[in-house]
Amino acid sequence: MLPFQRRSFIINKTKDGMTYISDLAKALNVSEVTVRRDLKSLEEEQLVEVHHGGAVQYINTTQETDLEIREKMFSDEKLRIGKYAASLIKDGDVVFIDSGTTTQTIFAYLKDRPHVVIVTNGYKNLEVATSSGLKNVVLLGGEYKPRTGSFLGVMTENDLSRFYFDKSFIGANGVDAIHGLTNANLMESSLKTKAIKASKDTYTLIDHSKFNEIANYYFAGMQETTIITDQIATGYSQFRNIQVVTEGGVVK
Repeated sequence: MLPFQRRSFIINKTKDGMTYISDLAKALNVSEVTVRRDLKSLEEEQLVEVHHGGAVQYINTTQETDLEIREKMFSDEKLRIGKYAASLIKDGDVVFIDSGTTTQTIFAYLKDRPHVVIVTNGYKNLEVATSSGLKNVVLLGGEYKPRTGSFLGVMTENDLSRFYFDKSFIGANGVDAIHGLTNANLMESSLKTKAIKASKDTYTLIDHSKFNEIANYYFAGMQETTIITDQIATGYSQFRNIQVVTEGGVVK
């Protein structure tokens, strides 16, 4: 079994509940040293957590996860996605950029478009945008959620209703061929739905780990937005609205 196959097995095993290094080694027919090496890689990607005594636990990203944890997950892939997404924005566009660790990578690639107007509900997005030299940034008000660094609720949605966007860029906790695009928070899902309706074009930015995941709250169908990702999962090739950004930056 190849390393990526072992890591996939470990993830699937831990999704069923907490397991142990010794049990994984037996199931995979490899040494505990090999399992620990695979776990180290998965820990670096913030997919599992290894506890004292060899217990291994899956980090469920379909539930609300701290911003600091999500920022470390698939960071290279998110940068590729963000760079391509930024290339779709024209100078002078009015765009909505959702709170999230994938969407926030867009800002670093907008320095040459000073007339873009950015509307966001993400406090961290505001920080990243201003540090990138962007000046036309509107932060939506509302109830602040420290865990995700976002503003949400009735006030946020009222502020959003004042705009009609050229483009919107949103994130998701889950993408499923049957259940569509989902999120872990009801208020976030509501805001995403309204942003989609208020946009000429909408792009959902996700890394490959979000495929075949279903969070609790639906906000859009599979084909309501263009999905930008780093790798397409098996069983999704029929969806022509999915764009894949490869390591070389090529879009398929």
